[in-house]
Amino acid sequence: MDPIREIDHKFREIANVISLLNMVTLGHYGPVDDQVNQKILQGIHYLKKMLDDANMGIQDLLNKEKELLKMKDEFTSNVNHELRTPLTSILGTTDYLLDVLATLSKEDIEIRLKRINRSGHSLLNVVNQLLDFSRLEAGNMDSRLSEINLNKIFESVKDTFQELCDLKALKLNVQITDIKIINDYEHLHKVILNLLSNAYKFTEEGSITLEAVDKGNDVQIIVSDTGQGIEIEDQQKVFKRFSQGSIENNKAPGTGIGLHIVQSIVQMHGGSVDLESQPGMGSRFFVTLPIQSALIQKADGENHGKKE
Repeated sequence: MDPIREIDHKFREIANVISLLNMVTLGHYGPVDDQVNQKILQGIHYLKKMLDDANMGIQDLLNKEKELLKMKDEFTSNVNHELRTPLTSILGTTDYLLDVLATLSKEDIEIRLKRINRSGHSLLNVVNQLLDFSRLEAGNMDSRLSEINLNKIFESVKDTFQELCDLKALKLNVQITDIKIINDYEHLHKVILNLLSNAYKFTEEGSITLEAVDKGNDVQIIVSDTGQGIEIEDQQKVFKRFSQGSIENNKAPGTGIGLHIVQSIVQMHGGSVDLESQPGMGSRFFVTLPIQSALIQKADGENHGKKE
């Protein structure tokens, strides 16, 4: 039950008990004797318990609101960092190029143009995450279903992440797959991109692996890394909006909405996301999706309900 509805329900019960006590004390149920006094006493005890429960509910609601406000503040701070960092890099590099362009070699210019390109992609990724989050919260995430060969998406994200992994000397393993699925290409691309981005942020050495397994009526997409891992008590928190868990020495705080977007999109298509992780031992994210998106059945049901 919704916390506010639950509190409202308790206060209605309290009002009923008070009304009943008034009727008893006014003699509506006969003369006030020991038996009636006992009923009044029981009613008062019950009323006290209901008031205590309602008070606890209000306090719990206030604590949750306070926690949400704190998370929103952290989210705003993280977004500010995620936007300003690549912007500062782009502006700083372009200012430098404008000042000394005539004196630089072709190799020097190429290095700085690549830096601008990486920062631009980073900035675009944050903006896209914010737009996706806004659409999901408003329930306006459009879907275009088609048959997709997962290998097409795998090759696309490999091109995006290979250069980034080279910067950290990480090995990127993208396994070739010929699995076909009926889903939304852009949605799947966002899911895999967000999972790889998460793995990249928290992996400083070792490897990142992307693979898919045919499960008959389902397909399982797996993203593994050899990064710092996630504490057991934080493993469900990371899917909540604005939350990343209590990851120590986090050099890349992120927006805190990437995994929330992943879970929301996957659930929209009738799938699920699971996580296996140990601190210092890396993480594995499992996205399980039906071969045919649940949105197909939803669309068929809506069409079936329409009158010609």
